[in-house]
Amino acid sequence: MKREIIAVTHSLVRTFLKPIIFMICLMGMSAQAATQDSKQPQAFHDCQGCPEMVVIPAGNFRMGVKNSFYAPQGSALATIGSERNMHQVSVKIFAIGKTEVTQGQWRAVMGSNPSNFNKCGDSCPVEQVSWDDAKLFIQKLNVITGKQYRLPSEAEWEYACRAGKEEDFCGSEVADEVAWFSRNSSGSTHPTSVLHANAWGLYDMSGNVMEWVEDGWHKSFGGAPVDGSVWQGDGANRVVRGGASNDSAKNVKSYSRNYYGVGSRYGSIGFRLATSVVSSVSNEKPIVVIPKETAKTGDKSSAADRLKELESMRTQGLITDNEYQQKRKQILESF
Repeated sequence: MKREIIAVTHSLVRTFLKPIIFMICLMGMSAQAATQDSKQPQAFHDCQGCPEMVVIPAGNFRMGVKNSFYAPQGSALATIGSERNMHQVSVKIFAIGKTEVTQGQWRAVMGSNPSNFNKCGDSCPVEQVSWDDAKLFIQKLNVITGKQYRLPSEAEWEYACRAGKEEDFCGSEVADEVAWFSRNSSGSTHPTSVLHANAWGLYDMSGNVMEWVEDGWHKSFGGAPVDGSVWQGDGANRVVRGGASNDSAKNVKSYSRNYYGVGSRYGSIGFRLATSVVSSVSNEKPIVVIPKETAKTGDKSSAADRLKELESMRTQGLITDNEYQQKRKQILESF
C-alpha cells in the first residue's frame, strides 16, 4: 500500500511539474529570442560627412495597417484602400540612413540650403526639396564618394520603420516618443536623433518631415511587388512616407501614405538615403565630402585651395590615387 501511495504521488508530481517545466523553458527561449531581436543592426559611414547608414537584415513582414484584413496578392481584396490591405513582403538586406538627410549634409554636396526652416540648424532635416532634387543630390553624392546611394523602395521604408514589429508609429505605440508632429513640434522641424529611435536605431521615421521614396503612386497595394523592390508608376507622382511636423498623429503612423508630383517642394518634405551595397561596413578608408560652398565659379584661388586639400587627403591616405585623379578632374572642370 505504501508503494502504491508513493507511485501515485510521483505520478501526480510529474503531471503537475511537466507543464511548469515546459513554461520555464518556453520563457527562457522567449527571453533569448527577445535578446536576439533587440540587437541593433550595424551602422557605418561611407565617408566623413556622409549620412550614417544602418544595415537592415533581410526578412519578411506584413505591410499595411495593423489588425486589418490580410489581402493575398492578386485577390479582389488587394485592390481595396490605399494602405488598409495588409500583405506579406520579403525584403533583401540593404542599408538605410540612420536619420533623414540633414541641412548640413545637403549644403556640403549642393553648396546651398533650400530649407524653409533653415534657422533650425545643420542637424535638422533638409526640406523643401522635390523628388527630382533628391535624385540630383544622390547623383552628385555618388560621384563624390564613388558609392551607390539611392532612395529606398516603399516596402523597404516601411520594413525599416517597423523594425520587426507592428506598432502604430515607427518605434512606439505613442507618437510623442518618436515623432515630431502637430501636437509637439510648434509648427517647425527639429534636429534629428532627439526623440527615441526604433528597435533598429533609426530616428524620425515618424514625423519631422515626410520622406520621398522611389516608388510611383498607386492607390492600393493590388499588384505590388512582394520582394521589396520598387513599384514604378507613371512617373508623375511619387510616394512620401512618415508624415511631417505639421501633421496630426494619424498621418505620422507607420502605414500612412501620401504622394506628390516629382517637382513638388514643401517645407514638410525631405528624404533619407538607402543603398543595396553594404560591404562598406568593412574598414575602408574614408572619402571626405568637400563642401561646394567653399568654391565659387571662376575663383582660381579657391580652386587652388581645393586642389591643395585634395593633395593633402591623398598624402594622408584618405583617398586612393584613382579617387584623387577623379576629384581633381571635377575641380578643374568646375572652374
